[in-house]
Amino acid sequence: MKNFIIALLLGFGIGIWFGVNIGKGNEFYDNPFSEPTLLEKMQRGAEKSGLMDKSEELFGNGKESIKEQAKKLVEEL
Repeated sequence: MKNFIIALLLGFGIGIWFGVNIGKGNEFYDNPFSEPTLLEKMQRGAEKSGLMDKSEELFGNGKESIKEQAKKLVEEL
């Protein structure tokens, strides 16, 4: 009976630890009581709203247009 109670308490503690980390979106073994830094909060917000994908598209299109303009300038010279 004593072993059962100890196993139950350990399982409960580990389950709470992992559950809090899953709920916060952290790795399993991270400290569940630590607060994310401002940079981490900003990155998560940008990923959730889709800003990361939009900025990649924007900068990707910008690179292509700059390359095209540079080629045109080289051809004119």
